[in-house]
Amino acid sequence: MWPACYRFWINLLKNNRRTHLMTGSTSRAKRSGSLKSMLVMSVGGLLVMLTAGNFVLNAVSAKHHLQGQLEVQAQDAATALGLSLSSVFEKGDEVTASSVIDALFDRGYYDQVVLWNTSGEAWVVRQAKLAEAGTVPGWFRRLVKLEAPLASADVVKGWNQLGRVSLKVNPGASYERLWRSMLTELAWFGFVFILAMLALLAIVSSALRPIKSMVGLADAVVKRDFSIRAEEKGASELVRVSKSMNLMADRLQLIFGEQLEQIELLRSEVHFDPVTGLLNRAEFDRRLTAELDSRDAVQEGNLIIFQIREFDGYNNQFGRDRGDRLLCAVTGLIVEQGKAIDGAFIGRRAGADFVIYLPGLTDDKAESIADAVIRSVSSLRAVKEWCREDIVHAGVAAAFGHCASVLLSNADLALRKAQNERRNGWQRYTDIAGESVNGGARQSGEWRDMICNALRSSGVSLHFQPVFLAGDEPVLYYKSLARLTSQSEEVSAGLFMPMVERFGMLPELDKQVISLAVRELDESLHYGAKLGVSISTESALENGFARWVQSFFSAHPAAAHCLVLELPEYIVQRNPVTFSEWFERSRLSGFTVVVDKFGRSALPFSYLKKYPVKWLKIDRHYLEGVESNRENRFYIQSVIQIAHSLDIKVIAFGVEHRTEWQLLKELGVDAGAGFGLQKPLSSIAFSR
Repeated sequence: MWPACYRFWINLLKNNRRTHLMTGSTSRAKRSGSLKSMLVMSVGGLLVMLTAGNFVLNAVSAKHHLQGQLEVQAQDAATALGLSLSSVFEKGDEVTASSVIDALFDRGYYDQVVLWNTSGEAWVVRQAKLAEAGTVPGWFRRLVKLEAPLASADVVKGWNQLGRVSLKVNPGASYERLWRSMLTELAWFGFVFILAMLALLAIVSSALRPIKSMVGLADAVVKRDFSIRAEEKGASELVRVSKSMNLMADRLQLIFGEQLEQIELLRSEVHFDPVTGLLNRAEFDRRLTAELDSRDAVQEGNLIIFQIREFDGYNNQFGRDRGDRLLCAVTGLIVEQGKAIDGAFIGRRAGADFVIYLPGLTDDKAESIADAVIRSVSSLRAVKEWCREDIVHAGVAAAFGHCASVLLSNADLALRKAQNERRNGWQRYTDIAGESVNGGARQSGEWRDMICNALRSSGVSLHFQPVFLAGDEPVLYYKSLARLTSQSEEVSAGLFMPMVERFGMLPELDKQVISLAVRELDESLHYGAKLGVSISTESALENGFARWVQSFFSAHPAAAHCLVLELPEYIVQRNPVTFSEWFERSRLSGFTVVVDKFGRSALPFSYLKKYPVKWLKIDRHYLEGVESNRENRFYIQSVIQIAHSLDIKVIAFGVEHRTEWQLLKELGVDAGAGFGLQKPLSSIAFSR
């Protein structure tokens, strides 16, 4: 029995798994019956057939037995009555004969008793009324139908026949006996059947319990969770299957881990400096170009180039190993200053040249960071042992209105100016040119007033950029883009976001955007539309903002299920617990979470296995020149392969050309958005 069960279970598991992978459906309506139910139903059916057959055979046997008893009873009664009447009949005493017959007839076991004389005339007749007495139902009488036997005997005296007596037995008492017997037998069979089924359920459940753990293991492997193991107990055949499945899971975990390590290694070699772990020169330039050329990027920012002067001399004096340790120490100081800046990225260009881009950061804050790094580097023990005063310098340049090459050139000119001062320090490019690149911009006070007025007086509006699914390109959702309206002028996020961040108003702005998106959804829920909202890192990490989101979505449950919140990947770096809590809020409120700016924080891919991520959005700088850049294509393809293996969908944001979109779809991207697909819309015709 067990080998057959084992083979059946394997085929059933394969068929269910194949159906699940092809259709993605876990509906019970589409599943085959469980092995447990099939075994119980099969054995239970056999028990029912056995019990029913036994019951019918017993009923037939009892009927024949009672029928025979009735015939014997009738004949014995007729013979005894004939003997009793022989002396009475000879004297012609009709009264005594009637008394003898009445004594027999009144017991109620006979329907008819007749005493015949030798001439064939009925001398004494007793006939019972036709009535079905007792508790036996009519259908049972008709089903078993006992025949009422008719028996007769001669009344003789010596060798002379005096007459003949005949009688017919009433089967009512036999019906009663048979009915009570069948009820008792039915109750007994029912009791035994229930006990047998309970025992069968217990035995089958115990025998098949390892299968449940095998199914759990299979489901976990599909989700790339290798922490679950199947129970290795029960029938020997199932134990062997469990061991094989556990071995398979161990091997798959090893293969998957090796694949992930290889991809991470290749990614590091392509994008990162091997000594410091920072972005290498080519990757930094690509990311800077993508940041500055993007249509929706923050347009204000600063770039700082740091350089340790005559670093070759340090290597010659102290050795290359100590030189590498100095580079790592400087890296740590720069990272410490830049980690709090949302969207900042750092690279090593060559030798002891470091560069950091600070998007959305005002000039004074960028200068304070440059000064802090220089002072920290100057105080390093390794630098002091060098016994030089003119070691570390920095050049600062504003990014407003410049392309990547010009910005790098400006910062380099500022660096040369700082080095000409013959002391540790920094210089800004605008100081050299004698002019301000932001000369036409609003003053800080004007920005504050404009932003405060917009937040108070509904001066925030939304534009919408559709995110298209690959394939037939239906809209997955519409990404909400904030705009400020001031004096009939519409200001894009790239201009006002640095000031919103500077004045600490990001949570208020995000609340305003969420409220507008929910209002839009409340008016259009019957069209099935979905809207996406990007949440800033500061807002996502703030407990008060999280509580507001939970409360607000509780008041708008229907709209919450149609909302997509894009959370920056930086949250994982800064507070993994908070990142996990957002997924719990998603489960409670119904909104969808998309990991935004994926790849910018340089986190290892393995973190995706720790969270229930369903969608991620590749940072736009990886799309820069994807048609000609093999490194970016490799990275995107690696992300897609790993994401799909974890059942995560991938969105490409920042698609500028149709040819890019076609290539991305060939690489396996699930959805995309950008000016190359659709420009932002001032309103959405949901009815379409």
